[in-house]
Amino acid sequence: MVLRSKYTQSEPMDITTVRKNYPALAEQTYLNTASCGLVSEATAAAAQQFYQELLEQGGAPRNDWYAQIPALRQEVATWLGTEADEVALLPNFSVACNYVTRAFTDYSRVLLLDSDYSSLTLPWLLPDYQVHYFSAAPNGAIDLNGLEEQVKKYRIEILAISHVQYASGFCIDLETLGRCCRDWGVLLVIDATQSLGVVPIDLRTAPIDVLIGSGYKWMTAGFGNALLFVRRALHDRLKAPAVGNNSFDDPATVRSRDDLPFSTRLLEVGHYNFASLWALRQAVRELQALGQAAIYQRVQALVTYLYEHLPATVGVVSDYAPANHSGITVLRGGSELERALLEQKIITSARPQGLRISLHFYNNKADIDHLCQALTTIQ
Repeated sequence: MVLRSKYTQSEPMDITTVRKNYPALAEQTYLNTASCGLVSEATAAAAQQFYQELLEQGGAPRNDWYAQIPALRQEVATWLGTEADEVALLPNFSVACNYVTRAFTDYSRVLLLDSDYSSLTLPWLLPDYQVHYFSAAPNGAIDLNGLEEQVKKYRIEILAISHVQYASGFCIDLETLGRCCRDWGVLLVIDATQSLGVVPIDLRTAPIDVLIGSGYKWMTAGFGNALLFVRRALHDRLKAPAVGNNSFDDPATVRSRDDLPFSTRLLEVGHYNFASLWALRQAVRELQALGQAAIYQRVQALVTYLYEHLPATVGVVSDYAPANHSGITVLRGGSELERALLEQKIITSARPQGLRISLHFYNNKADIDHLCQALTTIQ
């Protein structure tokens, strides 16, 4: 069964209709997409449909399930602005990142942000890399000039960094960052988990060599799916980090390591989580229909509204230039404030740099008004 979105690209975003498609908004003010994005009714139904087929037919439709994967991979690639042979459909970010760290065996010097998310930083410690770290400013801002100095100082070969920082919401300028990496011959690995689905990325023009992103946050695709992009020009320089029966159309023909050149398909080693991938497909269709530019503009308008209506007593940590804004705003406060807001059915997250507020396209001004009123009473 093909589940179609309620939206088409020619329609303006009708926020009332959008919100009805996300039942979790009915009884709470949900400002926590950076932890877990909401799924739409249609996305949940897409996953449920797979299990209904499994319930009623067992494995009889298995060939049909597998036959849908190439088209799904192409659909995702088109949404990203790339080609299907540069994309792998994987179960989560950590699996993808561990594959990447084991593929770049001809490289040694890696630069990481010391406050970046551990799922991105930890996998670089297992292989034999020389890992160097740099720091952000106290408010989470990243100085690209300072970063470039670290690149030069340590003769860095790979830079791995999040597009949007999970703890601060700082959105790095990919164009400037990419130009720096190109100037110094550095491969750029981007964690897009906190940006895919809210901050537009077009891989046709973005200077990114490798991109990894989980689907359960801003992509609103639920758990158990992630995307890996590896630019085709790199494939001949990489080693296969994993292999399995599902890596080939005809695995029986594989007889030696020479038969294992790197490819993104090679990384899809086991059976697929079809329910999760059907959810991913539906979520991508809905994001595509709403339009990435429209989503970004709406979220930035909501962030601006939040800044304009915050009580004067509330301090903002993520007070960056508009170009560095994302869907995340960090306020001064911690777990105690998070618990106080939860008592008023306002869902947020305390993170190392403060209280994280994450606004997505399904939020509205009333959500922000509720938050600001609560902050006034709590303060």
